[in-house]
Amino acid sequence: MKISKLLQKTLIIQLVLFAVVAITISLVSSWNLRQNLLAEYISKGVVITKSIANYKEQFSLNPPYTHLQNLIEQFSHLEGVSYVFVHDAAQQIIAHTFTNKMLDEILTEDIKVEAFAEFDGTQAKIRTLHLVTLGNITDISYPILTSEIGGQIHVGMSHNTIEKRIRHAIFIQIVVMGLLFIITIAITYFFIERLSGDLNILIEGAKQVKIKQFDTVIQVKSRHEIGILADTFNAMVTEIRDYANHLQQSEERFRIITETINIPLVIVDECEGFILYANSPTATLFKTTMKQLLAYKLTDFFVDISEWERILERFVYQGVVSGYETQFKAFNHDILHITLSLQLIIVHNEQAILIAIQDIADRKRAESFGSMAKSLEETVAERTRELHDKNTRLTQLNQEKNELLGIVAHDLKNPLSAILGMSEDIEASFDEIDKEELIELAKKIQISSRQMFELITNLLDVNAIESGRINLELKVLDILPIIEFLVAHYIEIAKIKNITLHFYHAQEQYISLTDPNIVRQTLDNVISNAVKYSPKDKNIYIQIVEVENKISCKIQDEGPGLSFADQQKLFSKFTRLTPRPTGKEHSTGLGLFIVKKLVSAINGNVSCESKLGKGSTFTIEFPSVIAHK
Repeated sequence: MKISKLLQKTLIIQLVLFAVVAITISLVSSWNLRQNLLAEYISKGVVITKSIANYKEQFSLNPPYTHLQNLIEQFSHLEGVSYVFVHDAAQQIIAHTFTNKMLDEILTEDIKVEAFAEFDGTQAKIRTLHLVTLGNITDISYPILTSEIGGQIHVGMSHNTIEKRIRHAIFIQIVVMGLLFIITIAITYFFIERLSGDLNILIEGAKQVKIKQFDTVIQVKSRHEIGILADTFNAMVTEIRDYANHLQQSEERFRIITETINIPLVIVDECEGFILYANSPTATLFKTTMKQLLAYKLTDFFVDISEWERILERFVYQGVVSGYETQFKAFNHDILHITLSLQLIIVHNEQAILIAIQDIADRKRAESFGSMAKSLEETVAERTRELHDKNTRLTQLNQEKNELLGIVAHDLKNPLSAILGMSEDIEASFDEIDKEELIELAKKIQISSRQMFELITNLLDVNAIESGRINLELKVLDILPIIEFLVAHYIEIAKIKNITLHFYHAQEQYISLTDPNIVRQTLDNVISNAVKYSPKDKNIYIQIVEVENKISCKIQDEGPGLSFADQQKLFSKFTRLTPRPTGKEHSTGLGLFIVKKLVSAINGNVSCESKLGKGSTFTIEFPSVIAHK
């Protein structure tokens, strides 16, 4: 059974702690035992010296002190006693228990030195000697007070005996602690092995989820905390699988949007310039495939590689680059005349650069024709003027396209960065995100996706209008149900700001020959703006009347109103007016421009009456059936 690294570390730490405790206990025990044995041996030596010193009969006899010799030899057989000797007042040894070699060594120790410690308030004195023959010795001396010979009695207590007893005690202690250690480790290993099995299952499950195997289900035997953790893990994997599918759908929508724009878009690494993403118009421009394109760096396509450094310098200094003209090499070695617009975005929690590319080959050719026309004779002056007019028109179109690229890059940057950032957070931190946080992230992704969808829809509408590709489907229809549906829809939305919608109509039908989609889109846009720009706790009045062969729809709000300058550019393209949405809603600046163009396409009219601080009234007029008759 493989033990997890965490439990391995736990086992190792336990071993180290047990070893430290065992060594500490052994050292303390040996030191304490040594101190007790030393005290015991010193006490024993003091008792021996006192017993000999107080034995009067032995010192009352003359030399050779045979009885004294016999007495001290009896004491020499006691445990720990290395020697016993007696000397008189003249420092002459009169009885002893050691050999001549030991005697010579004792005499070299200068026993006359009186730098001894008193013991227990008595006259016994103690010193420590180191003898070659006996090792460390505690020498205990006691004066002879009961005889006229004077002198002292010396008893030597061997430290070797103490060390032997200490070693024996430590050996026993090591054996006991070793047995305890083995038993403890065996029990610990048993429980760790059981715990590791379930943990390894959890780890393997997490590894499967890490490689996006969201169908992983783990089963453990434990019904305690690890079992609860396994059940929670399975539930989280199920939710992650659902949100991963939803995220994949969001990414697919993003891909569709970028493909729909029909503008070459590239996302590159900020440092090295590696291509992280490119849409199909980019591959078409470079005359290659998407797979082959993603294997290159953007710098590989510059005719002059040093231009990339100049672009980056300007990008770092200004924060954005728009309309930078340069030349690229296509895969078929064609030279492409293009402009680059750069915007900083976040991809996978790292900075990247979104680049919009525009092919300006037509403009370059027009410029070339213009320069050649200057050298032509006066007979071709008219042709030159025509080319100049076309070139001016191309320049104007190029400027409008640059503005469009700037708006697209700016308005797509924030929702795109939000989607990429939140999707990366879900992927990187799935095991730390709870259900509520995932739902909140999904809602934010939906909001960002709606913003991009609204922008793309408006851009497509503008493109259709300006290219004359509005498909009209004129029908005789009743406008009233369309307005009633929109009013009912925005009543619920307006409740968020506590705004009240009031709808008035005198007839039961308002018949018009018109396009139902245009009616719905234009009224939806104007009513939406009324809710969007109205402060909280206000009213919006919607009225439909039929006057002079026209069906007139009036939408009146109590918002901030419009200044004269704002009214002059109200129906212009990409217009940002002074008033701002009161609930931080998104605005593209294209809505009223689209309304104006669509209403004009069905022979209708749209107008606005407003005073600054007094609110605004928008009127949309649709032709009635009678007017067509």
